[in-house]
Amino acid sequence: MGNCTASFDTEKGPDSLRGTAVYNESLQSEKRMVFKGSAKKAIELFSTKTNVSVAAALATVGSEKIKMTMTSTPGFIGDRHRIEVKNTQVHGVVDVYSSTPQIAGWSVVNTLQNITSPIVF
Repeated sequence: MGNCTASFDTEKGPDSLRGTAVYNESLQSEKRMVFKGSAKKAIELFSTKTNVSVAAALATVGSEKIKMTMTSTPGFIGDRHRIEVKNTQVHGVVDVYSSTPQIAGWSVVNTLQNITSPIVF
């Protein structure tokens, strides 16, 4: 993608982070950014919580270059993802919300496939 930057921001409910190194009970009542770094680091830290970021990284600048944040929001159901890609010619933003992680992953894959398709309906 040439000289390109990419970012991936995700929002999750605190219960989805149980069993990870960032979880503590204060997340149940306090909105907080629990991760900021590369997708590669997120994959290492949250191996089962980052399927959408892996797809975004592979489709853009790679896992070491994509900047990622993860926010925990009390009472939030599902996953919200925002992928932003910029270079000198293009600025694209893809927002995906799903009530389950499986839907979000396939939604991002399908959207990225449609973007690269010569004709999209």
